[in-house]
Amino acid sequence: MLRLRMLCKPNTFQMKPHVPAKRWLRATGLTVCLVGLFLFAAACTAPPKPVDESGSASTFTSPPGGAPIVASDQREGYRPFTLDQLHAQVTLPPGWVGTDSPSWSAPELAPLAAFNSWGGSGFWAQLVREGAGFTYGGQSTLGQLPEGGAYVVVMGDPFRAMSSSYVEHEARDLADLWQSRDCRAGDRMAGIDGVGLCKWTHCYSIEVYCAPGVSDATAQAVTSLLESWQFDAFPAGDENWALQQASRALPETVTSLFSPVWAMSTRWTTPGETVETLFSEIVAEGDAFTVVFQYRWDDPPDQTNSRECPEDHCHWWRVEVAPDGAATLLEEGGAPLPQREG
Repeated sequence: MLRLRMLCKPNTFQMKPHVPAKRWLRATGLTVCLVGLFLFAAACTAPPKPVDESGSASTFTSPPGGAPIVASDQREGYRPFTLDQLHAQVTLPPGWVGTDSPSWSAPELAPLAAFNSWGGSGFWAQLVREGAGFTYGGQSTLGQLPEGGAYVVVMGDPFRAMSSSYVEHEARDLADLWQSRDCRAGDRMAGIDGVGLCKWTHCYSIEVYCAPGVSDATAQAVTSLLESWQFDAFPAGDENWALQQASRALPETVTSLFSPVWAMSTRWTTPGETVETLFSEIVAEGDAFTVVFQYRWDDPPDQTNSRECPEDHCHWWRVEVAPDGAATLLEEGGAPLPQREG
């Protein structure tokens, strides 16, 4: 609270006939000084900014009727970390470090990013030799952590991305996946947990490991890290995503054949006799893309690899995709599309 020392003495007075005007003006000036100081005090005693638990004042204002907004990366010791490959960002709790430069490569595991609580710069849990081969994950990873340490690693899941189990994660955060649970419990076994998701044609496995002895503060930091996860509004420059956006310009009967991870998709038109095929080609033009789709039908099975467009059973579309994902059909041509039953 601001304490104001009285610089002007309070006065009660009246203008009397025998008092000189000069004296009356002097008294009036004292009163004006007093009023001015009180106005100054009111201006200087505005409500203080909201302070978070660490004692750092937020630079954010409150929404009308809402609680103060405190961004996690505005709290003391919290730092933003950008995941370029995933088009996302997280906030590292105090003492945590992150890396997106794997110290090893395994195509079937596809390591993308890792975070740890003990400040181990560049740490990645390694493959562990077991007999004639190697193992990864589970206890072999948990055993590589220091006592009381927590480790979060993001792995690519390309096989899921190419399978029929692909389901788009619509949210920009992980709130509906993690839900503030304690990493020390673990869905799989004590100290081992994780979530999986697919976003913008890519799939990921986020693995969470909490070694024995993890404190309440570290367990809460794991939750803080995962709850801070924010995907970008769109994955600028990602070709698979641009293909996915461009496919919105196709008729529904053709879209059902589309795959953003395959340049060519094929299925039987008449089982054992003819097939239909959808080809896609993409060209980057700065931050935008041009995509050409070519759809053929009633082909014999041995002609599925041909890129020719027969004028009697082939149709094509050329689509422009803006940097923000807006798709515009520029032109189309070829034979009329076949009428399919049901």
